[in-house]
Amino acid sequence: MLEKLFSKYFQLNDLIIAIHSNSLTWLDNSSDYLTLGPVSPLTANLELTLLELSPETADLVIPLPSQNHKTANYQLLLDSPISVTLYQDTNQIWSELEGIGRTWKDYDSKKGIGIRYKGVDLNRVYINLLYASGLITKLLVKEKYYKIHASGAVVDGKGIVFIGNSGKGKSTTALALLENGHSVLSDETVLLYQKDHVYSAHSITDVIKTQKATIHRFFPKLENQPAYQEVGDELYYKIGLMSDFRYQRQANIHSVMILNQTGEKESSIEKISPSKVVSDFLPATLEPFEPSAVVTNKFSFLMQFLNAMDCYCVHFGTDMKFFVTTIEKWAGEVSKK
Repeated sequence: MLEKLFSKYFQLNDLIIAIHSNSLTWLDNSSDYLTLGPVSPLTANLELTLLELSPETADLVIPLPSQNHKTANYQLLLDSPISVTLYQDTNQIWSELEGIGRTWKDYDSKKGIGIRYKGVDLNRVYINLLYASGLITKLLVKEKYYKIHASGAVVDGKGIVFIGNSGKGKSTTALALLENGHSVLSDETVLLYQKDHVYSAHSITDVIKTQKATIHRFFPKLENQPAYQEVGDELYYKIGLMSDFRYQRQANIHSVMILNQTGEKESSIEKISPSKVVSDFLPATLEPFEPSAVVTNKFSFLMQFLNAMDCYCVHFGTDMKFFVTTIEKWAGEVSKK
């Protein structure tokens, strides 16, 4: 029923991730977007298949379940709003993306399929967010990598996770630290993992996003950097393609910081109880459309993670140099203890 599939294999620590596709162009674009280490073909822990098909063939490859399995319908804003219908059973989730395609995830087998209808024109950032990185980060939960809505950076050897809802400044903090020579893991999505009582942060792409207005106001030097993708008022940059900028795929986590935008020029850091982080952390991180067992395990992991971390509130000012100096001073003081 399907023509020949092309395959590439990638490594995340000791995990092997296989991506198959009937489109070599799609497979190459996904590989370019991701920062997973390529390896020779091996037995995969997680498999993702990306297919360009007609809607009629899609029905044969990912047949949707009955209406009894329908759990939600919502609008997803891409280049224009599209309707998404979700279906779910104990361990599987189907997504029907109106006019674009559909996806399927089986959490038990750690396999996913993403279908994009032939002739559909989507920019490569949305394609990767919907399919490659989007499906991989969901399925990795079965390997105990837990996706959170956060940016991550390393300052003076200290791994920091910055958390908060959209608009809190996570991408801006990442850009400020990047511009001043510090390594960044991600500006939006971090995978948490625990081994031998050590928590680490991981990312699978070095593509970061910001607004044109933010670049113009705070980072004018970046206006000369070519964007990986431009979508309306948003600019996407690929750190690996930017001169003098440093990307880091993983780091041990020392602290969690929530961002409180003050509107003042200067920034400051205040140590807080983990309980004060919960309201900024869980709502943006716990996703309602996942199997109940996944949500339960993720909640338990995240609470243990918070209780194991030093937590801080960064009163985030408008002077980016002052913000970076504040973080650097904090890291230096922590290293002396």
